[in-house]
Amino acid sequence: MPALVWLVGAAAAVADDAIIYSSVVRTEPRPLRIHVLKLDLESHEYQPVVVVNADPDSDGPAEAALESPEAMASRAGLVAAVNSAVFGRLPDATGKRSDRWAVGMPVEILGWTVADGLERSSFERGRASLWFDATGRPGMAADLKGVGGGAAGVRQATAGFGMLLVDGEIRAGEGGPLHPRTSAGISRDGKTLILVVVDGRQPGVSEGVTDRELATIMMESGCDDAINLDGGGSSVMLVSDDGGSGPVGPRVVNSPSGGRPRPLPVLLGIRRK
Repeated sequence: MPALVWLVGAAAAVADDAIIYSSVVRTEPRPLRIHVLKLDLESHEYQPVVVVNADPDSDGPAEAALESPEAMASRAGLVAAVNSAVFGRLPDATGKRSDRWAVGMPVEILGWTVADGLERSSFERGRASLWFDATGRPGMAADLKGVGGGAAGVRQATAGFGMLLVDGEIRAGEGGPLHPRTSAGISRDGKTLILVVVDGRQPGVSEGVTDRELATIMMESGCDDAINLDGGGSSVMLVSDDGGSGPVGPRVVNSPSGGRPRPLPVLLGIRRK
């Protein structure tokens, strides 16, 4: 049986396969396109990984430079990935901040970021985090109290905004704007990583969701805990057609709101062990 299963237009899952991608179209409460990726964390073939671009100024204020997500995923040998960390512009020599995102632009990463055991950005209060220890066991919380064995034992970590679900209960408030959204969640038994991207800002095609609607989608997708990652024009999902066994890297499967993927500093991905 292949390691990667595509279920376009269906929300079903195949438990015997390590990675499952599904694309769902909804008409209520408005036109929506939802992309769901599930990874069996007990797989002997794949593992979650955080990929961060190089620091362009060493001890300077920048923590990474922007790069296209396709190039990042290809260079890191990823099978699949989504955007994750929130990031911010840095002022130039005149004190101005650009209103555009461009490849090569230095940025600061907002929130805890660890890639293969190397901390690239420190924990920030108020930003929920997702992490994996040396055994691949996941954790997710709004603080670091839940990090078993201490932060030093974490191999991969990324942060977003707040928690959407905690122990199966919705933590997102009512109302709010409609946007493209990205989320990561963990099943109740801790054995499945669930990544979701909802397209938005595309009238009549996919108009986006609120935080609470995203929380409901994560619950419907099998999550017990879920985090709200960066969204808007950054929301992107990449999936390989061949499970990473061929020469072609993962391709973008959603429809980014800007018409093409925004360059990013960090990806939450899946790679072969």
